[in-house]
Amino acid sequence: MKKRFAVIPLIVIMMLSLMAGCTQESGPEATDGNGEQEAPAMKLVAVGECTFAPFEYVDEATGQPAGFDVDLIHAIAEAAGFEVEYKNMDWNSLIAALQTGEADLVVSGMTITDERVLEVKFSDPYFESGQAWCVEEGSPIKTLDDLAGKTVAVQINTTADYAAQKLDEKFKEEGKPGLSIKRLEQAADVFNELKVGGLMQLFLTCRLFRST
Repeated sequence: MKKRFAVIPLIVIMMLSLMAGCTQESGPEATDGNGEQEAPAMKLVAVGECTFAPFEYVDEATGQPAGFDVDLIHAIAEAAGFEVEYKNMDWNSLIAALQTGEADLVVSGMTITDERVLEVKFSDPYFESGQAWCVEEGSPIKTLDDLAGKTVAVQINTTADYAAQKLDEKFKEEGKPGLSIKRLEQAADVFNELKVGGLMQLFLTCRLFRST
């Protein structure tokens, strides 16, 4: 099943309104060559969860947000003539930060869902990704049906979480044992569960698998 992320024009940016909630630098205004005052550049605060490489992650060398989405929002800001500050934030706080005015944009790999559309405005989709599961080497699990009755780890409130819930419902409708779903806060926590959890399976987007 393919899911869509949203972007402006190539990244996920959700806005409650197109121009509302913008911030500007305070202080004296600059002047141009004719001595006339120039309007200060608009400054926007963008947020994302930096555990979703290659889209957004924390650069180990600098300790700063990096990745495709981060680079692109800065490129868009430069081309459009505004400033942007990108902040790392917990996944479950992103939409709330937008709604409270703590952030102007969510720039992160986030799937468009019917529930989220009721809360925020999405740009057009920019990326399609399927779901995949990962098991330990040598695991007897070869197909989705083999997951019946097993434990899976997912990042909470993500497409992988929704996919696992639907698979659990499917198994139960077919009279099979359902899934035991362990819902974790960060993608890194999900991978750690696989390392220490024996035959624990996990769901994540295909693109995230390829970057790890």
